[in-house]
Amino acid sequence: MRKKRPFRQWILDIFNDSSPFMTRAGQLCVLVLLNFLWLLCCLPVFTAGASSAALAELLLRYPQQTVGSAFIEFFSAFRRQFRRATSVWLILIACGAVLAADYRFLALRQLTDTFWVMAVFCLALSVYVLLLVWVF
Repeated sequence: MRKKRPFRQWILDIFNDSSPFMTRAGQLCVLVLLNFLWLLCCLPVFTAGASSAALAELLLRYPQQTVGSAFIEFFSAFRRQFRRATSVWLILIACGAVLAADYRFLALRQLTDTFWVMAVFCLALSVYVLLLVWVF
């Protein structure tokens, strides 16, 4: 028969550093911190590509992260990815601007009610969104 633990010991066991509860709480804190850093670095639209690439890189190595190392690792990954990701991001932003201008043109010409025109536009928009997800 198991010995009953006192309530105080039960609480201390839950809040122990190596308990499953505290491990999950730490992982949740790392995710919140990474998402906050991503949002902060995406505020200037110019750096959204590098921020997304840094977040993706860190999430691939997520189980090894701690709160202290996640902050430092995010900005070092941001610095490594900046040039390459920003150039790709600016190209994708230009493609998105073309799609927005196309929709505006279709709306001005009142062609948004035409099925085939909107089907082609929706197909192009779907390819664009899939490309965005795939790149970052």
